[in-house]
Amino acid sequence: MNFSKAADELNVSQPAISRQIRNLEAHIGRPLFIRRGNKVQLTEQGRILFEATSGSFQQIIAAVDQIVEGTRDKVIKLQSQPILISTFLIPAVIELQRAFPDVLIDIQASDNNAAIDNERPTIAILYGDGNWPGMKSELLFRDVYFPTCHPLLLKEIRSADPAELFSRLPLVQIPNFIDPWMEWRKWGEHFGIDSLTTKRPQFINDYEMLLRACRSGQGVAVGAIHFVREALAEGSLVRITELTVNSNFGFHFVYDRTWLENRAFVDVLSWLRDCAEDTRQQCQAMLENKELLWRP
Repeated sequence: MNFSKAADELNVSQPAISRQIRNLEAHIGRPLFIRRGNKVQLTEQGRILFEATSGSFQQIIAAVDQIVEGTRDKVIKLQSQPILISTFLIPAVIELQRAFPDVLIDIQASDNNAAIDNERPTIAILYGDGNWPGMKSELLFRDVYFPTCHPLLLKEIRSADPAELFSRLPLVQIPNFIDPWMEWRKWGEHFGIDSLTTKRPQFINDYEMLLRACRSGQGVAVGAIHFVREALAEGSLVRITELTVNSNFGFHFVYDRTWLENRAFVDVLSWLRDCAEDTRQQCQAMLENKELLWRP
C-alpha cells in the first residue's frame, strides 16, 4: 500500500509505478486504488486482481527457486593445475559426462596454492604431502620420476652408463619445485653422478613447457610418469636409464567434508577415484615395460 516502497522493490522510479497503475486501470476500465493524499487503498476490483496475481507470482518464485537450487546442487567444480587438467581431468570428464548427463562439470585451471572454493561443491586436485588443514584429502597418485628425453638426442650416444650419458647431454629443469627430486643436483648427489651436481641446467618455470622443450630435443628432463606416459607410448620421449625415484609427494583430491552430503558430488568423486586407479595401473605397466627403456 505504498507506491514508493513498491518502486524500491522493483528498482524503478515512483512515477513509473504510478504511470503503470494508471495504464492498467485504463485497460481494465475500473479503479484499482483509492488515493487519499499519500495513502492508497485497494478497491474491490483491486483486491480481486491482487488475490489472483499474488498466487501466480508466488508459484513463479517457487518454481525459479527450485530450478536454481536443483541446478546448483548438480554443478561440480574441478580445480587443478593446467597440466593435470589436460592429461587426466579432461579425458576423465568426457566419460563422466556420458555417465551423469545431468551433472554440470566446471573445470577451473589454477595454481597449486590457489584457495579452494567453499561456496559450491568443489574438488581440487593439488600436489603436496596430503596435509591441507581443515580439508579432507585423498591420495590420487604418487609420482615416479626418471630421466627422459627425445630419442634423437641420443643418436650419437653409444653407452648406457649414466655418468657418461649425463656428461654429454644437456639438462632442463623446473626451478623451485615442491619436490626436491625435480632438481638434477639431488639426483647427482644421490646416485654419485658428478656431472649432475656441477652442470648448470636450462631452467623453465612451467612443467608443461619443460616437457615440450624436452620433446623437441632441447635436453633431458626429470619425467613424472603420470605426465609423460602418453609421450612414452607414442615414442616422442624415452627413458634413458633405469634410474628411478619414488616421490614422497603426490596429487590429492582435496575438498570440504560437508559436500559429501551432495549426491552429485559423491558420484563425481567416486568416478574420479576409479579413473585414478586405472591411471595408476597403466603407469605401473609402463614402468615395467622394458621396451620403453632406451638401449644404445
